[in-house]
Amino acid sequence: MSDTEIYKGLEALQAEAGRIAREHQFTLDDDFPDLGSYPLDIQRRILTYYTSTKLMLVAGEAAEAQEEIRAGGTLAEIYYKDSDGNRTDDPGSSEVPNKPEGFVSELADIVIRVMSLADERHLPLTDVVLKKMRFNDTRPVRHNKEF
Repeated sequence: MSDTEIYKGLEALQAEAGRIAREHQFTLDDDFPDLGSYPLDIQRRILTYYTSTKLMLVAGEAAEAQEEIRAGGTLAEIYYKDSDGNRTDDPGSSEVPNKPEGFVSELADIVIRVMSLADERHLPLTDVVLKKMRFNDTRPVRHNKEF
């Protein structure tokens, strides 16, 4: 796959994750609509705290993925929870979808949270992902480490 194809796909994913976060009021503007009215040092502290909180939400999704492993499901298993929180194999309908669950669903949540944070903070995540992937491709097996 070319870098251009990867770039376009990641950019689209980041933009869509950001759109959904904004639409559902998961953004800094929703929590601090008047951020610009604070002194600069307070703005920086708010941004640091806010970004740290968003990063811990990513860690929370990783912990949920670990819990799925501990519960004994397979890595690729997707199951659903209905509106009452009951487990089901039924994905529901496009009008009333059931919530996807499982290890791979938690990985998806990690990607969504990272992408929406990058979109909100105007971070060049796509560029950096490509640079890191190209760099990692030049590294030795396991980066010369045991694991």
